[in-house]
Amino acid sequence: MPGEPDWREAAVVEALGGLPEREGYLRKLLSLPPLAERFASEREMEQAASRLAEGSEGLAPAHLKEAVLSAALASSRGVASREGASRSACTCR
Repeated sequence: MPGEPDWREAAVVEALGGLPEREGYLRKLLSLPPLAERFASEREMEQAASRLAEGSEGLAPAHLKEAVLSAALASSRGVASREGASRSACTCR
């Protein structure tokens, strides 16, 4: 009925948690070895987690994880394609 709270919406909002919960989740995710290697220091990783948490209100933890891993994969592909381009440029000379 219009005007009544939807129980599904309430459950999703409850599961998402607030800024501290998202920030903690992102810290754990970014501290995993393949991702942690991308940061120069732990402080840099914590700053990234804070920035991501601030911009991720309304996202479920699964969506946060997917976004972070997709960005890491895209970054890896970019590095690999640049390295491949450099190699091919070197062999063409």
